[in-house]
Amino acid sequence: MHKLMSVGCALVLVLGMGTVYTAPAWASGGAEDVVISGLLPSDASVEPDSLEALRARYRLVAVPSDVRLTVRAAGLPSLSIASPSAFGADWGEAFAMVGYQDRMRYSSRYDGTASVGIGLGDAHRFVAAEIVLTSYDTATDFFDTRGVSVKIHRRLTTNTSLAVGYENLFYTPTIDGGRNLYVVGSTLLTLRDGGTRWFRQLVLTLGLGNSRFQREDDFLAGTDGMGAFGAVALQAHDQVSTIADWTGQDLVLGLSIAPLRRLPLVITPAVADVTGRAGDGARFVIGAGVAYSFR
Repeated sequence: MHKLMSVGCALVLVLGMGTVYTAPAWASGGAEDVVISGLLPSDASVEPDSLEALRARYRLVAVPSDVRLTVRAAGLPSLSIASPSAFGADWGEAFAMVGYQDRMRYSSRYDGTASVGIGLGDAHRFVAAEIVLTSYDTATDFFDTRGVSVKIHRRLTTNTSLAVGYENLFYTPTIDGGRNLYVVGSTLLTLRDGGTRWFRQLVLTLGLGNSRFQREDDFLAGTDGMGAFGAVALQAHDQVSTIADWTGQDLVLGLSIAPLRRLPLVITPAVADVTGRAGDGARFVIGAGVAYSFR
């Protein structure tokens, strides 16, 4: 397997990570906004045994419509395609992903990957670790070539996260993609408030890494250097994001679709190596991911 298959492998490594489950939720709008009920605390200014005190204590309240709620049973479009984002899984969250590319770079051979991952810790209170086991070359030799990747992430604010990752920290001797270290930050920006399902939010990701994040020539030459990567994901609709992803070597353009509102399934078709700066022409790649929260 050619070592520059990394775009296809990275697709499955990052598809949905922090988007199917723990990223700040793409806001949902319109009449289907989630509304919950709760108990108001008792009013200290009212006599504790009075009728008004009882009414105040057990009054139901609806959450204002501009409060965004994360529904963990729902699928959310991805934030990137081939570059890692800074959002990740926390404790009690697990996911599975598959990826496919119609051909690898400099080859007519197709390839696929499969991954499972879990989250440990709490990124809001301290830090969380996302651990992913990936089977490479899955289309022909399932689980013969595999690696374990780790991402340590911290939620700085509700909509901003920072992460440090190590792709293929542990791997089988048959792997040819090598280890990849990176640091990355991601933030979500609100473009339009409630009242519409269209073009409401934008997620920006920017990072720096070695190995596969370098220019293709430097990567092939084994240069010990660094490269910049990043992604822009626009929430075109509640269930669709459009993504432009610079891998450090070339551009990947695609869509990420959550086809079923109540099912945590995300499908991301894309075209890799769009500009021709790396590889031998554009290639079709696609991935799909599901996630589940045990909390």
